[in-house]
Amino acid sequence: MTMPALLAIGSAALDIKTRLTRAPLPTTDVPGQITLKPGGVARNIAENLARIAVPTVFAGIMGDDPQARLLIELSRTAGLHVQPLADRLLRPTI
Repeated sequence: MTMPALLAIGSAALDIKTRLTRAPLPTTDVPGQITLKPGGVARNIAENLARIAVPTVFAGIMGDDPQARLLIELSRTAGLHVQPLADRLLRPTI
C-alpha cells in the first residue's frame, strides 16, 4: 500500500545569502560570494518530508519570473511535487 501524498500550503522564498571574503573597509569594494537557497516555512517542511520519503506536494503563491522558476526547479530537485498558485486566483474580484 502506498502512502497518499501530503499537501503543504504556504510560503516559499528564495533566500539570498552573502559572505564577505574580508572585513569591509570604508570607501572600498569588498569581494564576496552570493548563494541562493530555497526557503519558506511550508516549503522547507515539505522538503524535509520528501527527504524522508514521504510523498509531498507543495502549493504556494509564486510568480513567473527567473527567481520563481529557480525556486520551483530547486524544490522539484529536492523531491517535491510543486503546484504554483497564481496570486490572481486568490484576489477577490469586484
